[in-house]
Amino acid sequence: DILWSRDTCPPVIYEFTPVSGPIEGGTNITILGDNLGDMAVADTHIVRVRGHECTLVEHASDLNKLVCRTSPSEVAEGLVTVEVQEESGVLGYTISGTGYSTLHFSYMDPQVTSIS
Repeated sequence: DILWSRDTCPPVIYEFTPVSGPIEGGTNITILGDNLGDMAVADTHIVRVRGHECTLVEHASDLNKLVCRTSPSEVAEGLVTVEVQEESGVLGYTISGTGYSTLHFSYMDPQVTSIS
């Protein structure tokens, strides 16, 4: 459910890709949604994957897309969250709140089992 107030709306996550990456981190995740902010910068946006910071790639992000680079983690899976606190001059309303993914991102530790 999207909770709107008079001049404020929260970010919404529809999907993200890829859905997994290595435990070493460094995977660029593309998050698609609404109200992700018209100026995605670290001062106004906090992206987390399984509770770990996902560093915003500012030049690759826009109103309906955020790109972030994962931090290292143990083998596990968890939600992607986007927290935005932004006064939007372009849109005429404030984007404020946290959006949650419905799917999990999985940190994997791939193992070589054979070489042929």
